[in-house]
Amino acid sequence: MISGSHVYQIMRREYLARVKNKAFVLTTIMVPLLMAGYLLFLPLLFSGTGPETLRIAVIDVATGMGDSVASALKKSESPSISISEVISTGRAGEDFRRGMNRRVLDGALDGYLVLTSGEELKAEAAYYARETGNFLLSERLQARIRGVLLRDLLSGTDVEVELVERIQRARLETVSITKKGESEGGFEMAFFSTIAFSMLLYMAVLINGQGMAVVLVEEKSSRLIEVVLGAVTALEFMAGKIGGVLF
Repeated sequence: MISGSHVYQIMRREYLARVKNKAFVLTTIMVPLLMAGYLLFLPLLFSGTGPETLRIAVIDVATGMGDSVASALKKSESPSISISEVISTGRAGEDFRRGMNRRVLDGALDGYLVLTSGEELKAEAAYYARETGNFLLSERLQARIRGVLLRDLLSGTDVEVELVERIQRARLETVSITKKGESEGGFEMAFFSTIAFSMLLYMAVLINGQGMAVVLVEEKSSRLIEVVLGAVTALEFMAGKIGGVLF
């Protein structure tokens, strides 16, 4: 039969030993600070960093849309895009890309855009660069290329291209309903808070799991467990140890 007093004494001793540990105090202070810094810099990590002006070459592989795409990309802002050259070629194989990749690695270009004929679309695009983690840049490149394709498709018709583009840019406004009333947005807060809580849960499981393993073997390695088990049962000892670590 388990004695509650024995379990409590072991749990209390384990808990006090942990909270008085310098590592525990530092971890308790540093983890919230690290998480706060992580949340502050997370948007920057997602959006990526880079120069204010990107030097991009446009490679037109028999699509006839290289100049139109280059003109559309020049209108981009934040970052602005500078078109170094528009190259028209019959094919862009590995040898060709190897030469372009060398120019990117040497710093002559920040990246290059390859336009190829598609099965359904007049042109399909692939962007090659050293850094491709900036999703904002990817979205802007895609939007510009879609606009060029749309203009080419609707040329010669009575459809207003500008109106179609405005329809494509139409956004859905989200409004969160709380007891305090209505508030616009909410996606960013929900997204980043979910990531933060997931990271906290992961770190809690990792740290406590490691601490649990250390606690359960420390008495055995110092042979104190032989003395302890003379006063309490193994079940009481384990219950107190686990309870002290968890609390």
